Amino acid sequence: MASVPYTFAPNTTIMSSEANANFAAIGIGVTNGADATQGQVGEYVLFSQQLSVPAGDATQNVNLGSLPAGDWDLLSWGYVAGAVTGLNFFLATAVTGINSSLGAEFYGDASSAQDSVTLVGQPGRALTSAASNLIFTVITTSPTQQTATLQVSSRRMR
Repeated sequence: MASVPYTFAPNTTIMSSEANANFAAIGIGVTNGADATQGQVGEYVLFSQQLSVPAGDATQNVNLGSLPAGDWDLLSWGYVAGAVTGLNFFLATAVTGINSSLGAEFYGDASSAQDSVTLVGQPGRALTSAASNLIFTVITTSPTQQTATLQVSSRRMR
């Protein structure tokens, strides 16, 4: 793609290739379609943990990892590949700067046991000045032992 001239201030013209390089240098994000590197706008971090779901009612805390300081959009989801009558997850304790529990819940009874359940949690935004541990409480009800996956995807916004 050819470089295009832009005028930002009177009598000051720079080429789009120079503007792109300047934007990338100050952390505005990528300009070439590549993945953003650590610390850049657009950086994507996926936290994922498999856990054992015992038969019956169970509550467990799961540490997905540490979200770096910054401005992040967050989305959580949980998945159980087997019959469950209950799945509930949420941040175990409120995290300063995160505006949502990132939680979701599904409850049924034995007659409504689903062969698999995927839940998408409440979206959230993190505005944090320090790294934050993402520790979730996961509550399950299952007629048999299963395996579940809990994930949080995060995208750096600025």
